[in-house]
This record gives sequence, structure tokens and C-alpha cells, in this order.
Amino acid sequence: MKTEKVKEILLGRIDKFTDAEKEWVLKKNNHWYNRYLFEYVDQNYSDSMWNSFWLHSSFGQHYLCNQSLAKKFLSSEKKMNHVMDMMEDRKHWYSSETQSMKDLQAEGKLTQGIVAFIISTMRKNNLHIFEGYVNDPIFDTGSIVQFRSNIAVDAILKEHNWGSSKNYYGADRSTLRQLKGKTMMVLGESPTLGGKVYATSYAYKEKQGGSRYYRVLPVGDTKVYVVVEKFLKKCRTKAVKDAKK
Repeated sequence: MKTEKVKEILLGRIDKFTDAEKEWVLKKNNHWYNRYLFEYVDQNYSDSMWNSFWLHSSFGQHYLCNQSLAKKFLSSEKKMNHVMDMMEDRKHWYSSETQSMKDLQAEGKLTQGIVAFIISTMRKNNLHIFEGYVNDPIFDTGSIVQFRSNIAVDAILKEHNWGSSKNYYGADRSTLRQLKGKTMMVLGESPTLGGKVYATSYAYKEKQGGSRYYRVLPVGDTKVYVVVEKFLKKCRTKAVKDAKK
């Protein structure tokens, strides 16, 4: 894309922000590329600089995707609260930005533009969880599933108790081998875990899902497991009919 076109798109997207949105963004605008682009006033930036703005700023290549996610997030108060609860439940030691969104929501100032901007600045772990819960679940309660062949080490959670605190890590390899070929029933989404989750969060893929957690029960077993959506697939074998008997 030619520099003039890139410049036109980037500045046009900023111009769509209301004065209130611009004021909020300027207070939170700590990203280097965002700061220089947002405060642009006929600066003589080079072609490579404009290309960097396109690649790395909040108004460039991921802008439309982030706007779409923001629109889904704001589609209902129930969805918003659920997404934020899950982000808080699974955050590490850094901010998930949910408090900023809750404060703006309470003040009636949470807009699609601001949410899209927040999404663009999220850390990878937070973004994976946000996308996983903003998008609709792949599996309903009662679905019969199996693990995909590319099951990863953190596809199953395992709880570890240290005194009064709970921590969650990926299950050991023996558990993965044990469950990999099993037919399982989805009991529903996992509720909030109430502990630190150190297992890897996975990016959302439209046909596979993402980092949403489900509770599943292997057929013929009594132990319930918490598993990652991305590594599950619907089971279409004879075992489905057997499981539903």
C-alpha cells in the first residue's frame, strides 16, 4: 500500500474518535507508535515510519479486527461481565484492563472505539482470553467430544494446592496420553477457578475456538477434567451413540 493511502487511512480512523474518546486515549496513550501518530500535526515522517505506524499502532492493520471484537463485547451486558470475570480470574501479575472498562461502563463512557483501543494494547495472554470468551462457544453442554491429534501440553488443567492458595498448571504427559483417545461429554463451561493459572493461553481460531475452558467427563469415568476448547473436536464415531444411551 502506498504511503499516502496509509496516511489517509490512519489519520481518518483517528478523526472518527469523539473528543471524549480522544481525551481518554491521550491519557492512556503510552505506546510509542500510538503517541507519535495520535499527536501528528503535519510531521515530515518517512515512508518507513508510516509503514511502522500501519504495522504497530492501534489504528493500523489490526484496527478492523479489534473494532469487530469490541462490537461483540458490547453486544450485551451479560457477555461483557462474563468476559471480564474470566479475564480477571485468569490474569497473571499484570493488569487485565478490566477495571478501566468497568469504570468507563459505570460512567456511561465505554464506547466501541475505546474498547478497540484497549484490545490493541492488551498483553498476549489477556488478548487470548478476551477473544476466547467474546466469541461464541464451539460446544454446547452435552456435546460428545474427543481431543484433536495436535493436543498440546497445557490442553488439560491440573490443580495444585499450596497451603490456602490454588494454582493451575498444564497436566502431566501421562494424563494427556490417558485422555487423548477417550470419548468425553461436555458438562458445561468451567466456572471461575479462583486461583492463578500458569498454563499457556491459546489464540482464537474460528473453526477451533480458543482459550475457553470446559468441564468434561470421559465416558465410563467418574473424574471431571477442565480442558481447553481449541484442542477439542466433535466426536462423530459409534462412541457418540454409545455415550448417549
